[in-house]
Amino acid sequence: MLTAKDKAAYSQLKRQLKHKFRLDINDFFALLNEQKGLCAVCKAPIMITNKGYAVDHCHETGTIRGLLCNRCNLGLGLFKDNEDALLEAANYIVRHRTLVIRLLKR
Repeated sequence: MLTAKDKAAYSQLKRQLKHKFRLDINDFFALLNEQKGLCAVCKAPIMITNKGYAVDHCHETGTIRGLLCNRCNLGLGLFKDNEDALLEAANYIVRHRTLVIRLLKR
């Protein structure tokens, strides 16, 4: 049985999703289920009870891409969804790791 507080939180979530993303609550939970309750990027558990998630969407088209944890959403936002910059950052980490491994083997 849901408490009054739980019902209010559910209603608020439903309104926010509809207003901000034009996303139906059932579609939100279907997406969450499709992602197995995990962030689409890092696979950390999505915590909807404490707003520990973001509905990731294309800022140009409004198309919803998936649900992310707040850290991954912030990271994508800081890179302004620039694929080239994100790939270069990932390559930088790989190059640095390889360099460290080579140095340690000396």
